[in-house]
Amino acid sequence: MRFAAPIQMIGPSQSLAGQTGDRAITRTRTASLPRGKRPGRFPWRLGMICLALCGLLYAFSEVTETGHARLPSQNPMAAPLPAWIEIASPSEVFSLKTPEFSGDATRYVARRHRTGGGRQDILEFGGSNETAPLLNLLIYQPGNEATPDSSFYVELARRAAETGRAIIRAEQPVEMATRFGAFEVARLGLARDSASPQECLGFRFANMEPNLRITGFACGGGAALASPLTSKAALACLIDQLDLAPATEDKGLIDFFAAHYAIRSPDCIGQRSDAMPLRLARPLKTGEAVPIKRQGTSHQK
Repeated sequence: MRFAAPIQMIGPSQSLAGQTGDRAITRTRTASLPRGKRPGRFPWRLGMICLALCGLLYAFSEVTETGHARLPSQNPMAAPLPAWIEIASPSEVFSLKTPEFSGDATRYVARRHRTGGGRQDILEFGGSNETAPLLNLLIYQPGNEATPDSSFYVELARRAAETGRAIIRAEQPVEMATRFGAFEVARLGLARDSASPQECLGFRFANMEPNLRITGFACGGGAALASPLTSKAALACLIDQLDLAPATEDKGLIDFFAAHYAIRSPDCIGQRSDAMPLRLARPLKTGEAVPIKRQGTSHQK
């Protein structure tokens, strides 16, 4: 006779206990899974590791083979050297006596071209304030540097900028006769910053032999049109008084000034001092004498 297996009855409490045990087993199995198989954790950890490696590689790239850190370039784009170098305590080559300013130049600056060797001498008179009369004269002896031709307005605008001024208005240049030859001259309005423009005459001159260029400005006080410095005749007489300084040894300049010593406008006779004798471009030989002609003097007895 067969007997059926006894049927075990499970109560409600035992059923809950069994379910709890099953959940514990499930958590245990999940915890026992390898780290690499846990879902949702590996991608972000891998990203952090990659970022750390990139940082290390960048740090090592900033170190040279000798073990020193790579320093940033001290001068990645060096500023170009200035074309003109100011000469310290220059010997004066030119002189200009100006009764209008009662004395010598208030500023004498000389500078040398860095590569070409040309020289610029700048003489300035007056200009103590924005309304004071001003005479600014630049005498240029070109060297081997390039000297491109510029129009009258462009050259004068460049010169005005060097003095901290700007040309507000300009008329067409006309010819002005001087003892050195014909100058170009034009009436200009010069202004510095927001100050009222001064009435000025801008001028320039070029000579081939010797190679000599003269540019500048003559400005009256304020906006006064009646100032002597805004008259072409007065400016021509003023330029006629330009001379060489006693220490000048340049033969070409000496010959040029000697050839134009007595060539002056009749309107300027008597305004020029005769104290400075004509200099010779070569030393005299023993027993040789060269007569010196002076304007306005007589050797007759």
